[in-house]
Amino acid sequence: IRAAAEASGGQSFDLWIALASMLETRAFDQAAAAYEKARLFDPARFDKSVEYLNNAAVVFYASGKLSKAHELFKLASEIAQGEAVAIIKFNTARLLEEEGRLEEA
Repeated sequence: IRAAAEASGGQSFDLWIALASMLETRAFDQAAAAYEKARLFDPARFDKSVEYLNNAAVVFYASGKLSKAHELFKLASEIAQGEAVAIIKFNTARLLEEEGRLEEA
């Protein structure tokens, strides 16, 4: 998938998302990079998806890029509905706990 995404000149949003999804449990930095490429290619589409925003935020959190994780969780929380609200709140609380901000969590 990476070869296909790169061969397309980075022009395939769906391929970058697929690559990020495949990498998100084992190669956090690479998954984060793939999510960033997808977002750069089509920011409007990326930023309208709670799933993409949340998954990318979790990957950035796991790779130690906490400010980027906060940014993405905030965007996700602004559009989340239904059970997604609880998921975003839970993940944000985990991030705040990691930072030692227990009162905010």
